[in-house]
Amino acid sequence: MFPDAMAQARLNELALQRMPCGVFSVDRLLRVVMWNDFMAERSGIPVECALGKPLFELFPGLPADWLRKKFEAVFVLKISAFTSWEHRPYLFQFTHDRPITGGIDWMQQDCTFVPLIAGVGVIAVCVTITDVTDLAICLLYTSP
Repeated sequence: MFPDAMAQARLNELALQRMPCGVFSVDRLLRVVMWNDFMAERSGIPVECALGKPLFELFPGLPADWLRKKFEAVFVLKISAFTSWEHRPYLFQFTHDRPITGGIDWMQQDCTFVPLIAGVGVIAVCVTITDVTDLAICLLYTSP
């Protein structure tokens, strides 16, 4: 048991920062409001440089029209959305750290878009980026 809510909040923050997947949140204007260590390490963008910046300014190569519609759906419908590496292998061009010769160059990703609801509306959307490169390689190289 933790002595107080502040200690619990700090533990939650530490866990979020050390997750082995990307976690970030954007507000209604798609400005970054949270950025974990995975995102900082993989993107090369420190948290202090990411916070408050528009996502598309940080990553100009993102599929902007498609991704804006994805975020808008989560904000309006108040339900989670998902992307699979099988349909969109990656949103973020993060290198993977598997010593493979040839084959996949970028980290294959599954992404989840989760509405963060306060009161009656969505105040932000939290995105998780899961590295599924091992699965993709296994399926790609073992398929008939």
